[in-house]
Amino acid sequence: MSDDSILATENLFHFFYERVTDARELCGADLAQETEYYLVNLLSEFLSTVRLLESGGRRVDEVPLAIRLMGAQLSAPAERYRELKHLGDTTLYVLGWFAESLRRSTVDRSYYAGVGETAYHRLAELPQAPRGSFEDPVFVELAEKFHDAVEIIAEVRDQALLSSGDVLALYEQWLLSGSQRIADRLREMGVVLERAPSASKGHLH
Repeated sequence: MSDDSILATENLFHFFYERVTDARELCGADLAQETEYYLVNLLSEFLSTVRLLESGGRRVDEVPLAIRLMGAQLSAPAERYRELKHLGDTTLYVLGWFAESLRRSTVDRSYYAGVGETAYHRLAELPQAPRGSFEDPVFVELAEKFHDAVEIIAEVRDQALLSSGDVLALYEQWLLSGSQRIADRLREMGVVLERAPSASKGHLH
């Protein structure tokens, strides 16, 4: 499914809410409803690539994540909240929606996950958070169940590919990631997968 077709959806929140709910059930994840809503809003916001690359009107995509995390801690409260949230959100989204791109990167998944979890942990402890509480339960849950949140976003993307009928795109994603979840989806569609024990490539029949 293209971004244009998603943007044409009359109710974007409803569109993603149904898919996040389905994905959570498929992944067997246990998240509070508020956290589910947070993921729905995140998916809606990041349809714009600019949202991924900019924070506070500044380009941040070329700054190492660890440097941004350190800088956020030294910032004024309002900027600290914005920077930590952007770090947590973008690492979560990239790991879920663009996981295969990390295979071609010098930065591995564990590095991204570590930054994302830390950002959410620190967000949860900020008394200046707009929600007004000292320990924000949504950010606490995102930090503690970061992997589950990543899997839910990845499942939403896989379902989008399935609904678009783009079997080849889904297969190429499996080749890059080796994801068991994607392999299961492909087999459900009648695709026979073969993988040599020591190889990372498969064959599509």
